[in-house]
Amino acid sequence: MAGNDSNWIFLLLPVLFIGVGALFFYIGLKQFRDAGSQGKWASVAGTVVSADPGIGYRSPEEQRGKLSGCFPVVTYQYVLNNLLYTGNRLGNVSPNGVSEAHANKVAAEYPAGRAVAVYYDQANPQNAVLIPQKAGCGAVFTVTIGGVLLAVGLLAAVGAAYVAMHMPA
Repeated sequence: MAGNDSNWIFLLLPVLFIGVGALFFYIGLKQFRDAGSQGKWASVAGTVVSADPGIGYRSPEEQRGKLSGCFPVVTYQYVLNNLLYTGNRLGNVSPNGVSEAHANKVAAEYPAGRAVAVYYDQANPQNAVLIPQKAGCGAVFTVTIGGVLLAVGLLAAVGAAYVAMHMPA
């Protein structure tokens, strides 16, 4: 019976590696795609309404104990086709937050009343950022980890199939 239990592990591990690898690979590719599309967004003049370093702010993920850090919030307004839009996305901000010093620096860079360039998605003008995202090390790392996990999973699947075919009954 113990031999049968270990056979399940040989079958389950490749599926787990392939699944997690595919997820990482997909997330990394999405980061590259999003970065590429933001680089093509149009810009319009906007004005900063307020800037808060986000010190003490707890995101929903952080409240569950998963993340820590400050999440600076810069609120800005811009007008397109006689419609006033309000946004608060900076751009490529770490999902883990930033240090308190960096959060204070970001807030100081965007005082209320400052004129800013707002980059917006022409297909959805409410989708806007102040700093267009560039695919950075995070996207490369995520795709690489996904590829490695996929490769390990596929090799493990081939190995498990080989062992299963050559195992005595």
